[in-house]
Amino acid sequence: MIIEYKEILDKLTDINKIDLLESSAVENNNRLLRYIKRLHPKVAVEIGTYRAISTVVLASVCDFVYTFDVLYQSYAESILELFKTENVKYIYKCKNEYPEIIEQDYIDLSLMYGDEIRDEISTLDFDLAFIDGCHGVYKEVKKDFEAVEKCGTVLFHDYRDKFPEIIKFCNSIGCEPLGEFALWQK
Repeated sequence: MIIEYKEILDKLTDINKIDLLESSAVENNNRLLRYIKRLHPKVAVEIGTYRAISTVVLASVCDFVYTFDVLYQSYAESILELFKTENVKYIYKCKNEYPEIIEQDYIDLSLMYGDEIRDEISTLDFDLAFIDGCHGVYKEVKKDFEAVEKCGTVLFHDYRDKFPEIIKFCNSIGCEPLGEFALWQK
């Protein structure tokens, strides 16, 4: 069953967690959903689970989703349960022991655990990758791409001025800009 923005908004409103949509790849224009439906993947890999809002959209279109993050987020598991996404495997490398995580923490964790995640991804078969991981380090964005490019279709999130490393990398490999997304295909 395809899950659109309105359904996500309604369910988050019902549980008083509308703030979980902030910093999400899911917008009221359903752009992510439209791109995923157009690409029609069977199995997706997502790098950067965060709160799992985009994971829910991916899972509503794909047969199966592997979603990876360096940091466990309890909200992610709650969201996956709320939307009954049984076709998702959530993989993380460490538990969140701090109430406030800043971007530098994610960068540090990506540098520590990124290669381990990418090694695990290299063992999987999938036909779409959605990269919404480490935003601030060019070489980490590049390594994420190299880990998933075998699938032939990679959609990046946060192709915008706030994240110049994403823009720089996407431009270097000839991505098609799609608003705050960028698409690379073999």
